Amino acid sequence: MQEGVTFPSFAPQPDYANGGSLTGWAAALRDVLALDFDVSVQGTGPTVTRADVQALKSKMDTLVSRASSLAQAGVPEDRLLGELDAADLGWRIQLAGPDLDRFYAEMSSVNRQ
Repeated sequence: MQEGVTFPSFAPQPDYANGGSLTGWAAALRDVLALDFDVSVQGTGPTVTRADVQALKSKMDTLVSRASSLAQAGVPEDRLLGELDAADLGWRIQLAGPDLDRFYAEMSSVNRQ
């Protein structure tokens, strides 16, 4: 299977300025995993296995769960990234300005089921 840039080798940073979202990215990975494939050839970056894509999806779900829990618990936007622990995911989330605003808004509105 061939994909665009859906598998970063860095902390995911959605293109919020052009309508991207972290939850949308995770949903796209869910849709990719519904396909039958063993290897995914990226538009850029390494070739990855299905297990790699599954691991990324799991890490993104964990990040969304943690960030949305903090935002919905009332942690202010200016403290969110300081309190968001993503070290075990291998990521350091670095957002500022409008991207941080959009990330905070997105995490504040995640539907918790």
